[in-house]
Parts: sequence; structure tokens; C-alpha cells
Amino acid sequence: MGDEPITPIPGLGSGERPVLRDMDDIRAAIARTPKPAGIEPAVTIELGPCGMGMPVLKTRWALDELPRGDVVKAVSGHP
Repeated sequence: MGDEPITPIPGLGSGERPVLRDMDDIRAAIARTPKPAGIEPAVTIELGPCGMGMPVLKTRWALDELPRGDVVKAVSGHP
């Protein structure tokens, strides 16, 4: 990782955002999202169903512990 350009996700930024009405729509949108091959998270953090600012803080704390270029996977039950 480093200075490689980021490939945009098709549909985002072009005014073609999907309408997400419920969790089934969210799950379907996630399933359609392209997944980059070969990228594995160095750390996976479980955020649980917490909302508000705690997921942001937990993710930031995890990022502070990793070297540049490593990937953090954040898993949350909060929509």
C-alpha cells in the first residue's frame, strides 16, 4: 500500500446512490460492493451494537496501534 490510486466504487459519486430502506437493503448493498482481493485486516475490532461516537473512538484507537498501511476491519451490529 502507499501511493496507489484508489479505484472508486461504481455508482458512488455519480448520483446513483441506492435507496436503503431496511437492513435487507443494507445487506444486499454490501453483497454487491466489490471486494478487493488479497487485502486482509491486520486487526479486527468488534464494536457490537454501540452507536454514537464509541465506534469512531475504538476504530481510532486501533489505528493508532498499527503501522501505516495496515488495515483495520470494524464489525458492528449498528446499522
